Amino acid sequence: MVSSLYRVLTSPRTLTVLVLLGVGLRLWAYLADTALYLDEILLSYSILNVPLADLLTRPLPIDQVAPPGFLLGERFAVTIFGHNEHALRLFPFVCAIVSLLLFCRLAKRALTGAGPAVALFVFAIGSFATTRIWRAVCYIALAVWFWSDYLMLFSVGALFYDFHAELRRLMRSNMVRVASFAAALFFFVATEKVLNRLHFPSVDMMQWQMLSATLIVALVLTWPLLQRWIGGTIGQTLGRISFTLYLVHLPIICSMTSWLIITLPHSIAAPASIALTIAGVFAASLLLCQLVDQWPTMLSRAAGIAADGTIKLAWEGIKRRYSAVLD
Repeated sequence: MVSSLYRVLTSPRTLTVLVLLGVGLRLWAYLADTALYLDEILLSYSILNVPLADLLTRPLPIDQVAPPGFLLGERFAVTIFGHNEHALRLFPFVCAIVSLLLFCRLAKRALTGAGPAVALFVFAIGSFATTRIWRAVCYIALAVWFWSDYLMLFSVGALFYDFHAELRRLMRSNMVRVASFAAALFFFVATEKVLNRLHFPSVDMMQWQMLSATLIVALVLTWPLLQRWIGGTIGQTLGRISFTLYLVHLPIICSMTSWLIITLPHSIAAPASIALTIAGVFAASLLLCQLVDQWPTMLSRAAGIAADGTIKLAWEGIKRRYSAVLD
């Protein structure tokens, strides 16, 4: 059954069906001719009434903001097809169809196996997943596909956030919380040999670790005790050094830990190496945190602010010159 489903998901016809599904949903939304939202009405006033030069170079009335390319496409549509809602929605409709085709091509080039089908399914129905059930389907599809990757936690986090009330009801008992925490620790530290001996399914160990991470995310969102611990001094310190810790742990393991395992007596090599490696990683992270993380962050923010100011001045100059030429 699994192999048959995999063959279906990897078939080129499946991608064609998903593209047609996305096109059909977008065509249905375009032809439905639903009423404009308030912000769409306000922006439509500018598109229909403001002169083209002012539309592209000056601030829009009523505090509206839109990209110049979008405004230009909208003006062409209403000029050719008349002042009506179908004309106003024609350019976004074309962009939606083109983006669907481009995403299909990108998915085929960037992903393997059933990845293109899963990604294209989410992209095809994503903008129409207005109900929580449809959003849950998208989140679960992504989580299942990325089950052996840290990317799974993004969809799991979105799912838990959307269903936070239900998650709190499920995890309201301290017994459930403690059991979930124990299970998370077990799946995080258990070896493949231990899991096989306990007759767990023989799958990639990364999948058990992601199950552990999923339980931890659920507990962080629902357990006040864990929230207080993470929000305290220890949790804030770990958050501050997390990136530095990620960078330094591998060089330390490849150098100091390897040297300790080789040189220490066999009876104490493993526990001593683990203890000294943990101490060394945290000490190096605390010492290098400011150099590795905080100072570059401050410099990048300053560079971003300076770049924004330069671009804004250049754009204002271009608009003044363009306006002078038109006048």
